[in-house]
Amino acid sequence: MIGISAWDYVYIRTCIFLLHLIAPLSVIYSLVSYLIHPPFHIPHVLEVWLNLEAIFYLVVFLPRKNYLQTVVTHPTADRDDRRRLFLRCHSNIPDPDRYLTKWFRDAPVAEIKRENVKDFFRWAFLNTGEPDPAYDEELEEYVGEMEKLLGRKLEPGRGDAQCLRLTLDKVEMLHRSLIWYLCVFIVDTLASIYLRFYSFDFHRTSLLQFLAVFPTRLLNLFNAYRSPARALTYWYRPHTSKTRLPVLFIHGIGVGLYMYIPFLADLNAQDSKDPSDGQVGIIAIEIMPISSRITPEAMLKDEMCEEVHCILKAHGWERFTLVSHSYGSVVATHLLHKPKIASKIGPILFVDPVSFLLHLPDVAYNFVTFSFALLLPTASANLDTSDLPEADQR
Repeated sequence: MIGISAWDYVYIRTCIFLLHLIAPLSVIYSLVSYLIHPPFHIPHVLEVWLNLEAIFYLVVFLPRKNYLQTVVTHPTADRDDRRRLFLRCHSNIPDPDRYLTKWFRDAPVAEIKRENVKDFFRWAFLNTGEPDPAYDEELEEYVGEMEKLLGRKLEPGRGDAQCLRLTLDKVEMLHRSLIWYLCVFIVDTLASIYLRFYSFDFHRTSLLQFLAVFPTRLLNLFNAYRSPARALTYWYRPHTSKTRLPVLFIHGIGVGLYMYIPFLADLNAQDSKDPSDGQVGIIAIEIMPISSRITPEAMLKDEMCEEVHCILKAHGWERFTLVSHSYGSVVATHLLHKPKIASKIGPILFVDPVSFLLHLPDVAYNFVTFSFALLLPTASANLDTSDLPEADQR
């Protein structure tokens, strides 16, 4: 656990500051050594590392930073679906004044006028930032409903307030050095060792998929088990229990399954009434785009569901317990919307879910802040969170 004392905070901030210095110092040193050949010399190994860091920053990070600023295209819904989603969100706003001020970055209430609120609804429910006369009537309806909730009329015109538009605003990225990815590689290796110790088998993808993930995963080269899915890897422990259901586990944003190892190991710790009953089977899905790695774009919901269904079918699971953590609850939501998968789902456990009431600014802010801090330097911003129940698509 991360400490909460002042010294812990200073230590963490210092480490972050030093890690962020690696890229500029590497680029400066590499340029200076190439142009003027400084009289001092550093160890050859250190010089090679600094050159690699500079190349990684210039060749990988900067182009990727530019790529991630492109606008993401989201699926569109018809007006009835949008209105249904709006009313569902609208009926779950406990404090409308706080709701608006938080989505508008704590702007003064006087600066949040009708046109500002239309901008917010235009993004939240129309997936666009551009005004279109075709939607004027619909936006007026939404603003009228908000005024009823506020108990007052919004001032006409436009104020200085700027709302959060998470899929349209500029993606703020921070560079992560090769040292960081080396740490991710080490953590991934340790997780693999622990999972094998607890009788899990890794199911790899093709060599092409292996090369598309950085840092590379040696498991893809030396593992005999092949995933039945095209791009989804997972860890599998055989199910032998006759009285308990197997578990499908979907993790959240972080560094993969490392932090969940004690949890996965303990799932079978409590013996059933019959000691000879056997162990609970587990399929722990790996979602690489949210695991501090550089990967291709995250799968859309239909593709993700199809890949999960393919895995379940390959292992013959006709009934299972669904467990998800944080962002994993988004994937779990999509699975529940697919009849061929939902019919197999028994008990469901959501741990720190983000797919409930995500339209509320506190929920959205906490999740997105944590997600951006972990994810944006490494993976695509095209995470599919559409079709969430009881929640806005944000």
